[in-house]
Amino acid sequence: MGKTYIYIGAWNKPSASGKCGITVAEYDPKEAQITPIATQFSQISCGAMKVDPEKRVLYVVDERREIEGKTFGGMIYAFAIHPETGILIALSEGPALGIQPSFVEYDGSYVLETNHTTDQYIIRTERDEEGNFHTIKERDESSVVLFERNEDGSVGKALDLLRFDQKERDIPGNGAVGNSHIHAIMKLPGTDRYVATDKGLDAVYTLKVDAESKTLVQTGAWRGITGNSPRYLALHPEKPLLYLNYETRAILSVLEYDAEGALRERITVPASGLYSEEEETKASDVVVDRTGENLYLLLRSKKEISWFTLGPDGMPRWKANVATNNTEGGRKMELSADGRFLLVAGFPDDELTVFEITKSGEPVYAGKRDCAHPGTLAFFEA
Repeated sequence: MGKTYIYIGAWNKPSASGKCGITVAEYDPKEAQITPIATQFSQISCGAMKVDPEKRVLYVVDERREIEGKTFGGMIYAFAIHPETGILIALSEGPALGIQPSFVEYDGSYVLETNHTTDQYIIRTERDEEGNFHTIKERDESSVVLFERNEDGSVGKALDLLRFDQKERDIPGNGAVGNSHIHAIMKLPGTDRYVATDKGLDAVYTLKVDAESKTLVQTGAWRGITGNSPRYLALHPEKPLLYLNYETRAILSVLEYDAEGALRERITVPASGLYSEEEETKASDVVVDRTGENLYLLLRSKKEISWFTLGPDGMPRWKANVATNNTEGGRKMELSADGRFLLVAGFPDDELTVFEITKSGEPVYAGKRDCAHPGTLAFFEA
């Protein structure tokens, strides 16, 4: 049996206990112990990571508004993983072509990346077809970018960019519109479609890649109640179901998808049996175990994990809340490959919180591991 490595991406700012960048560590699956090997690429504020185990590549986005001397916006990186040491070797780096890149997905010959953006804006003036002038509030654009993926896994040239920008006009009765914040993107198994969450416009979009023109096409949209802010998605390992958490409302939705990526809401339940739907929980992540029997929802403002069991039909049933034992509840979670441990990136604390998963699926607190400003995690089995 080969070694298991964990990559811990520091996010937001340098830390007293270490730099930003990526901590490379060996992971002991028996006790969930972490032995740091190196901290690499300390210039990166890691917004999201994803490992391709077949090509042995780690994809990372640098989630910043601007990187002085490099680009307006963030960056996207691909690193080759040395299987004997876990050390990362730079394959490619380039502009994310947007502000605050927040998620990355790979699929065959493509890499897709989301730009979450900010609420900053400029005011400018336009003349309409009747010759009248109007002032316009133009916000930073939010987008999904389609990149070419090279044979070695490196990120190639940008092929297309799908914008979700918003403008507000001073026309009476027009009303204010929200600002799009595309946050996450995932491939739907068994289909040629992707789904992307929009925190700003309370939507989940279905996208596809037109193979002939190599462009991104929006094929559908599912919209929840205004003001919910859908954040992340988790997929059922066997059923055509996805689980959707929300940043600004204490609920969890189950959506069913078909071969065309059309979404249908199956059920929406409270994010916990302890709180009302209006309570502020700021759910920051959601994961489903490999058996499809348990779901874990990270409630950041409550500093808790909400544990659900999933029935034979994939529908959730709340069981309990478990304290994360950190100051702000954490930002991301990852289950170990064997499903024995759940690790929580405890940003802004310099630690990971570890939970052992019992046979019933219950997460039991199992201590902390030191690391610098952990914001995102990824495992690799050599």
